[in-house]
Amino acid sequence: MSHIIGWVLIGLAAAFGAWIWPFRRGLVGLAVNAGTGVLGAVGAALLGVSVGLLASSRDPLALPVAAAGALLLLLITHVLWSMAHPPRRPSHAHR
Repeated sequence: MSHIIGWVLIGLAAAFGAWIWPFRRGLVGLAVNAGTGVLGAVGAALLGVSVGLLASSRDPLALPVAAAGALLLLLITHVLWSMAHPPRRPSHAHR
């Protein structure tokens, strides 16, 4: 069970780091980043175990795999978000 807690904490740490990127700020941004980071970390570690990349869920290599999964999923989420919501240009008032 402690290995899963480690994966979740890695995902949350990656989410906190991603929160400083220009993305959704505030509570919604934190929730989206936290969910995405945890999902990426746990998903990558479980995928690594299921395909045989890791000997078991307690393999020390699972932590870097979890970190890579969290970062990859956060990157994909941020790219998709920026494509769906392009930055707005400030409108200038005409005199």
